[in-house]
Amino acid sequence: MVFRRDAIMTFTEDDLASNKSYIVRMALPDLIRITCGDANLRKEYNLEDYGQLKDVDVDLDVLFDNVRGFILNSKFNMNIENTLEHEASKFFFYNNGLTIVAENIISSSQNGGRLTKLDIKNYQVLNGGQTLRTIHEYNKKNGNNLVDKMINAEVLVRLLNITDDNIKNC
Repeated sequence: MVFRRDAIMTFTEDDLASNKSYIVRMALPDLIRITCGDANLRKEYNLEDYGQLKDVDVDLDVLFDNVRGFILNSKFNMNIENTLEHEASKFFFYNNGLTIVAENIISSSQNGGRLTKLDIKNYQVLNGGQTLRTIHEYNKKNGNNLVDKMINAEVLVRLLNITDDNIKNC
């Protein structure tokens, strides 16, 4: 994923640590792309044709460690969908976001330092599975939702670089 510098914040446990975690403001098309079942699309950092994402399913493997199953008729899911339908540009304000843990996150500077590319390896959505699945379901309801509604929507995502299983399971 590629982020503008103002959309990313780093965290390390101490100044000498080589592992960095990130808090990012992620566009919903990118979230759909990195969590979809199409392995080729997940690698397309600079995807320009979002139409390719209109029929993708969520990759259930990214939800394997998630603590809750999907609740179909939840009032929270309906509220998420309502926000996407009527106030997608405010989605960031209304949603608590997602937490993704990864075995490794590699960052590199691009475009003269104005952009940061994050390559996340072996990741799981630990928190925010309801949000993620609702976003995917809303995307699939209408092939135009992604471009017409969600193109300007963003969500807070914590990308935690964690290899310690004791911390991962908390």
